[in-house]
Amino acid sequence: MFHYSVFILLGGHTTEMLKLVAELSNQYQPRHYVVADTDAMSTDKLHAMERNRVQSKGESLVCFLEYTVAVLYFIVLVITSLGL
Repeated sequence: MFHYSVFILLGGHTTEMLKLVAELSNQYQPRHYVVADTDAMSTDKLHAMERNRVQSKGESLVCFLEYTVAVLYFIVLVITSLGL
């Protein structure tokens, strides 16, 4: 099984990256997002995009919560491994 990582970096390309990710089908799951801890705006946009995706695909809230916890766990692992 593959895991897909999406890196949202500072520099003004968040909107373009979110548009690309929003068009991905569900076969590109699970997705892991890596965002700078100082980039609250991108984090908010990612959460909104994923909420909309879940609601439009008819997925359950439980699946969304499981996915959100997994993403947050992955972000903590990456930050920890980088020593930030």
